[in-house]
Amino acid sequence: MRRAEVIIGVIVFLFCVLYLEVAEAYEIKNPALVKDIKVLINMSGRIGVEGKPSNISINLTIPQDNDRQDVKTSIKIIETEEGRIGVIESKMSSNVFSYTVGFEVSARDWHTSELELPSSIPDYALKYLKGTENIQSNAEIIRKLAKEITANAGDDFEKVAKLAIWVNNNIRYDLACSDKNYDALWVLKNKRGVCAEYTTLFTALARSIGIPTKYISGYAFGDEGWERHAYAEVWLGKWVPVDILWLEVGYIDATHIKFGEHLDNQANNNVRVSGLEVGNIAWEEDRPNISIIDYELRDRSNEYRLGLSTERAFPGDDVLVIMDLTPKEYAVERLELKPCKGYNIVSVDNETKTLILKKGERSVIYWKLHVNESLPKGYIFTCPLTLNSRLFSLRSINLSVVTGKEKAGGNIKNVFVSSLNVSLGKSIDIWIETNRKSGKIGFIADGIHEVKDASREGISFSFIPKKAGKGKIVIYSSYGEVREFEYVSDRQHKKIKDISIKRHAVVGEKLLLSVELSGSGKVVVKSENVELEGRASNNKTNFTLYYNSTGIKQITVSVVENGKEMEREKIFVEVYDLPLIAIDSFYINKKAVIRIKVERYEARDVEIFFDGKRKTLGSFLGEKIVKFDAEEGTHVIKVLYKDEGGKEHEIIRHYTFNESLIDKLINFIKYILNKIKAIFSYFFS
Repeated sequence: MRRAEVIIGVIVFLFCVLYLEVAEAYEIKNPALVKDIKVLINMSGRIGVEGKPSNISINLTIPQDNDRQDVKTSIKIIETEEGRIGVIESKMSSNVFSYTVGFEVSARDWHTSELELPSSIPDYALKYLKGTENIQSNAEIIRKLAKEITANAGDDFEKVAKLAIWVNNNIRYDLACSDKNYDALWVLKNKRGVCAEYTTLFTALARSIGIPTKYISGYAFGDEGWERHAYAEVWLGKWVPVDILWLEVGYIDATHIKFGEHLDNQANNNVRVSGLEVGNIAWEEDRPNISIIDYELRDRSNEYRLGLSTERAFPGDDVLVIMDLTPKEYAVERLELKPCKGYNIVSVDNETKTLILKKGERSVIYWKLHVNESLPKGYIFTCPLTLNSRLFSLRSINLSVVTGKEKAGGNIKNVFVSSLNVSLGKSIDIWIETNRKSGKIGFIADGIHEVKDASREGISFSFIPKKAGKGKIVIYSSYGEVREFEYVSDRQHKKIKDISIKRHAVVGEKLLLSVELSGSGKVVVKSENVELEGRASNNKTNFTLYYNSTGIKQITVSVVENGKEMEREKIFVEVYDLPLIAIDSFYINKKAVIRIKVERYEARDVEIFFDGKRKTLGSFLGEKIVKFDAEEGTHVIKVLYKDEGGKEHEIIRHYTFNESLIDKLINFIKYILNKIKAIFSYFFS
């Protein structure tokens, strides 16, 4: 009898699973406010094995010990590229092995109060720019969309925030996707998914524009209690969390229990079994049981101002509710203004606003209200307007509406704007003609809010746009008037129109880098220890690059005028080596056993054909074994695969199989024993 060792890998799909079986002592009504939490996690499972197993070894994805969570456990732990792995090793006395392992996890929330955006990316973060089978960050449609979404972002944090907001707004939450783990291109096409799909698409978008992004798997407390959950971490000088589904960007609550960090959107739990005639292995159960020991909530911030453009309004008036704040951290926040109930006193344009917050950068947000013209006359209505937010304290402000008194005329006669299309860094001037010298005139634009007393001579405001792209100028009066103007600010010194280069290259391959400018200029290209210079002729200049080592390579393209760098862009190229593939085979019990070993670099979309019969092996690095029914004689084996850059390759081998004398003898003995067994069965029956 043969002694065998069998290994299986069970893919743990990283998606949101509702109704997770847990034992909870607490109900958390607002998980976004959890500051600290301590939980007990018991992971249990049962594995069934055919044959006569003797030893078992299991690798488990487990809670990670890091800056924001401390883990206590007695399980053996090994360190891997994707974090800590728990190892269970034991003898097997039956065909079923059951296990339970426990972890005490103390987790804390994360706030991004400081960011030093780096000029270069360290090697350990560069790997998270790599495209994968499911996170296709190298797809042109992904890169083009990411550039459109982030076109006027001021820095990488703003790019990350814009991408997260876009995915959150444009992907529909659909529980039908809970067990699928679709790839980024599927999510972009179908616009639906759960947390895994949200995170997969976001990760592909962020990587495509040069922001290293990890796919994080774990658990979090949701509407139905503890759920499997996926979110991301982006490299902004340090790893910063981004929960795309719940739109926690830069900030993440303490209920996020991190289990693994991944290049792709799936992880593997592996089991290895040795013994006699080991057959199929089935992981029959694999579930965690999470109980809360204790937790603490944080206070919402009350450091903001909330005001009205007028203290008293009349039917038909337009009124602003204005929020003014200077944040102390980097975050994305969704704000909601709810009008009073009962009478339809006011309507609110766009009740929900999404705000990108940067530490120390003043933000002014406004909601435009319209007072109902059809209110019954002879009343004074008090309408409470309530601001709801995760980060900021609940606050209400009362608007008085008078219906029995005739309204005085408005105060804004004319508004003149110097230009609604300016270059970045140029001033926009506003002049307002008024009808009277009483009351107030207000101005809002690009994080600025100013209020002045009305004057017969008129009032002026001026500001310089801080960001490129579209913006709004708002002028209002205390007499129930609001005027809005849309402006566009363009980058005055935008010189680089396009950069083109092959994004995947084999080691030693010559790469053509083409830079197109909006005019003439000197171009400097830096990559690793090489610096090249060129001057654009007919607005274009070309460079030749090549690399002698694998990895993600950063290329910096700069435009220089009079010795001063005017503009800079970063691009990334993945340099890979061709997979080294070895094929061997042997013949036993009328089966061709074929072993494919892949070294050096991953082989993608591997398929094996045996006399025309096909088996799909997927993408892998390492070793896989397949079996085909086969008669003695010569057979053709063909292997198709793609390299890292998507180029197709083919290997063809011819093998002649003959049954050995030992196998023939064993099969003859089995035949005789089966005949004897049949005779005995006949007589005894």
